[in-house]
Amino acid sequence: MKNVKQFTSYIALVAVIFSLWIMSGCSKSSDVVPTKTLVDLIAQTSYQQSATVTDDKALDSLVKYLSIYPDLVTLLGAPDKYTLFAPSNKAFKNLLATPGFPTNIKKINPAIIQGVLYYHIVADQKLQASLTSGLVLNSLYTDPLSPSAAQTITINADFTLKTGSSNQSIHITLADQKAINGVFHITESVLIPPSIGSTLTPILGTVAGTILLGADFTDLATIISKADNGFAESAPNLAFKVSTWLAMPIATSGTATANAKGITFFAVPNAVFKAAATAQSITEAQLVAALSTTSDAARGFLLNHLVTTGQYTVADAPASNPNGITKFTSGTIVPKSGATKTITVSVSTASSSNPYGVAVSNNPTVSTSFAPIVSKDIAHSNGQAQVIGGMLK
Repeated sequence: MKNVKQFTSYIALVAVIFSLWIMSGCSKSSDVVPTKTLVDLIAQTSYQQSATVTDDKALDSLVKYLSIYPDLVTLLGAPDKYTLFAPSNKAFKNLLATPGFPTNIKKINPAIIQGVLYYHIVADQKLQASLTSGLVLNSLYTDPLSPSAAQTITINADFTLKTGSSNQSIHITLADQKAINGVFHITESVLIPPSIGSTLTPILGTVAGTILLGADFTDLATIISKADNGFAESAPNLAFKVSTWLAMPIATSGTATANAKGITFFAVPNAVFKAAATAQSITEAQLVAALSTTSDAARGFLLNHLVTTGQYTVADAPASNPNGITKFTSGTIVPKSGATKTITVSVSTASSSNPYGVAVSNNPTVSTSFAPIVSKDIAHSNGQAQVIGGMLK
């Protein structure tokens, strides 16, 4: 009987220990075995904005943008372990509300969006406890212009995130959301790669911002990149990269620049390159490559579309405007910058088919070229963009 009592007591003790283990360990939500991949987990209703899920914890926007890129969906659904820093809906709203930033993300160059999304991903699973002060994480983003430079995320002393964003202390608002293939942390801001952040802020609100960030001008952005590659600037000779001209602020009493009255840029949209390529029975990419076989060739093409003598608009500007904006009228002569010459553009009389007139390029070395103005007077802090339906030679 004594042995039976001892055995019964032993069983009871084991039961108590087992129950304590369950309450202290397995009952923790963080120890629940995950059943979904990262890409499936962030799409769950528990992370969709609703009456109970606020915009600072919801991930609807992130899911929508990731779905545009099949390679990212595949990556976050693969078995390899990753850490995803997941910007909330509120984070994207704040980004699009940044002064000078495109208010519609569909208007942004999709390659830039894809690169920024890759920057939010780090190899291996990094729980919040391992995100210690001074830790530097290499993201999966590679800048095509500097492929050897690591695009990193640094953990600050207060455990916030330091990236290329103007906000150098980004908080994690919800941590350690575990998936089969890693973990995600919700962040209060969109993370910006250092290489993009260093160039993004100066161009916001400028002509460069519209062209280099714009989804409708990715072909022009490619040609600009080719033109600027290796070009040596010389301020005394007014020799600047095209991207420098497009971002250069207007000279003021406190800041002297070569942009005296504002620039005018005749911007060629992707649709024009596509139509021209089709007419030549080649691809759009082949046409862009043909226009930028060398840095000089690309630069020559772009300078045919750049006016550095002032802002020219199709309609009258307010008399209070201090920057000397001139009205486009029939016969207005607009001098453009050329590599070794000055080319002029005159604007023909508007018609019912071309209500904003037609830009006529008078280049003495080639035949005269024409391009209707299809979208007028896109004002920026440093000048005007006139979108044209052709290419000026």
